[in-house]
Amino acid sequence: MKKKSYLIICALVLNTTLLKAQVNDTNKSLNSIGYEKLMVQLNKYKIHFDTYKRDNIPLLMGNSEIGGLADPLGKGFYETWGNSFWWDSITRKPMPGLMLRFPAYEKLTPSKLEQNLSLNDGVLRTKVLFENGQGYESEQFFSMDDKKLFVIKMKNLSDKNIYTQLRLPVENFRCSYRTDNIIKAQSDENAFTPVYWKLSSNQKIIKSFLEDYTANLPNNIGKRTNNFPYCQDTYEVIIPANDSLIITYSISSQDDYGADHQVSYNQLYINNKQAWSKLWHNTGVLILPDSKYAEVFYRSLFWLYCTSGSSNYLPGETQYAEFNSNMALEYGYYSDRFPLDEGTWYNHSFTYGAPGWATLAFINLGNREKAKNILEVYYRPEQLNNNARISFPSEKEEIKTDEDNFGLWSYLNKNSEAWYFGHELSMNGKNLYFKGHRWDWQVHLNAFGAALFHKYGLYYPEKGFISDTLYSVMKGTAQFWSELLKWDEVRKAFILPPLLSLTEDLFKKNVIDAALAAKWNLNEASKWAGLLNRDKELSKIWKDKASKVYLQQNERTYLEYLDDDRTHIGGGYQGIRGFVYLVYPTVELLPYIDVKKAIHTLDLTWIRNKKGEGMINFVTCWFALADAYLKNAKGAYEKSLFCTTQLDPSGTAMMETLTSRPYYLDSYAAFVLVPISMCLQSYNNTIRVFPAIPEEWRDIEFYNLPAVNGIRVSGVLKNGKVKSIIYSKDGIELLKSNTLTNVQVYEDKGKTILKELND
Repeated sequence: MKKKSYLIICALVLNTTLLKAQVNDTNKSLNSIGYEKLMVQLNKYKIHFDTYKRDNIPLLMGNSEIGGLADPLGKGFYETWGNSFWWDSITRKPMPGLMLRFPAYEKLTPSKLEQNLSLNDGVLRTKVLFENGQGYESEQFFSMDDKKLFVIKMKNLSDKNIYTQLRLPVENFRCSYRTDNIIKAQSDENAFTPVYWKLSSNQKIIKSFLEDYTANLPNNIGKRTNNFPYCQDTYEVIIPANDSLIITYSISSQDDYGADHQVSYNQLYINNKQAWSKLWHNTGVLILPDSKYAEVFYRSLFWLYCTSGSSNYLPGETQYAEFNSNMALEYGYYSDRFPLDEGTWYNHSFTYGAPGWATLAFINLGNREKAKNILEVYYRPEQLNNNARISFPSEKEEIKTDEDNFGLWSYLNKNSEAWYFGHELSMNGKNLYFKGHRWDWQVHLNAFGAALFHKYGLYYPEKGFISDTLYSVMKGTAQFWSELLKWDEVRKAFILPPLLSLTEDLFKKNVIDAALAAKWNLNEASKWAGLLNRDKELSKIWKDKASKVYLQQNERTYLEYLDDDRTHIGGGYQGIRGFVYLVYPTVELLPYIDVKKAIHTLDLTWIRNKKGEGMINFVTCWFALADAYLKNAKGAYEKSLFCTTQLDPSGTAMMETLTSRPYYLDSYAAFVLVPISMCLQSYNNTIRVFPAIPEEWRDIEFYNLPAVNGIRVSGVLKNGKVKSIIYSKDGIELLKSNTLTNVQVYEDKGKTILKELND
């Protein structure tokens, strides 16, 4: 190897106010350039329908707290899903949606329909015309400014009044207040989650309230309390010719109806637009070549912000977009249009599912606030310790499946201090214990959960977070692995007892994903202990055990489990998944991995998995991430490109698999990460720019993407050649380059040092 030459750049304290201003102006200019380019891309890839088709999927809308599926004819939305609406501590529930009905139009097929969902500000605009010349225009959005608010403006395009019904599925809601323009309601007192909603209209609500409405209800439906009768299903409004109906509909789990007066539609629209603009300004920018790939990327980015980043609860797998057979389907939308009902999770949360992938996406996009929101909900020390105690036996227990009897095994110590991130989580972060099924024995997710905190701490080095939260997570999860590993005298190494793999139909000893997770977790916990001068004796134990974790392999490939004979069939929904942990999120293990062997293993696994056929799409993206970090650009591109073929019939939403669950949050959050990782990688105190760019991408740009130690990076590639790369921190430019070199980052006496490495 040639002797390395170093270009040392120090981020010095700038005492001159003018110089600071000049540097900050430069960075501000980069921010502005990136933001303006992003706005162009989002506008280019807005969702657009110009004809009425039966396979036009209801469009997902939301503001990270509430959301739902919009009617294809722009008349409102179906059920409302929210982070804080629950049947019980495990399962979220849908709440009333708001839908307008036009009896005069119900039997008519639109002669013209034009619909656009803006990715810039989340506004759905729909124009519908009929052969008789009548019709309407609507604008609707879930406000990103007021997180409990939905707004719809319906303009009558005809010269005749439109008779309109406001459909509110309000069973078990009691009206607490009503005027000619305002209706307030609250849920029954026995509801697990209390819900309050308010509807305000600029037009008079005509139908008088029926005080005896509950008289005809069956006896088993709730009774009046506090003299509040139950609400009606339908209220009626006239939209005058060439005039507009404006409705604000707020829904909350707190007794907070907001002001009774009608805020102007224009102001609500502006507030929403400004809130979206703030989000996009705080987002790192990636400009991809014009393609279907780019379309899926920008739409995935949009839906990530629609569904994730709440400060209250973890997002569920299909946040706000649950298709199920009980959905109230409005006129103009038919149940035979989208027959994809394969059961429901009711927005359950999974550690390595929606919240985990959303956190990783926000970290890599530079939106630290939304990433930290999710981490603060994950961080439940008592529950994490209880998860370990509840899920794993401390006494010896016979472990067997229908295929194997593994004999007697113990797992954790009786008074264990181990922390464990559960598989499927309730509202308080407690793992759902599936006794007999052992879904909670997918122990790889303990490293996945720890990696969320680890990566955030590297990219956003907040002292309090690192010393308290991050280190607590790393220590607790390292103790888990330290107790779980068992010495194998024959192999002179540590192996893991029988466990469930990330491949959820594989229950074996020393499954590869768990072994790699253990090695990574113990290694990184030991590093953090050294940096913080904590737990010296434990740190030695962790490091020693990490070095002796057994990774089964032959001359050409890594193996899936202990004594793997490679007869395990891949493909389909489960596929073979565990090899992703050769690289991601355990990227710090790469110095210990045979890269050539890892690439060969992933290539063979892709073939065994029938090149993605029937495979869950976020796992396909996970394999693409592994390829990207192995600098296998061709493999990363091929696998992630395959996901662009896994869309609903209208070509709008990415599926979980091609036959189930559109708007699957895991898939589009994971997909967002792939092209970012092709353009920028940052681990082991080193930044790598354009490390895995496929041949198909000759022109690509990114702005203000985060890297280790608070560094932000911008890069431009033109005609396959680097035009510029800029590294900055806290608005100060540290280094500008036009060559592809790795850059090492470290701190020295309070100064950030960048070393440009030339081999």
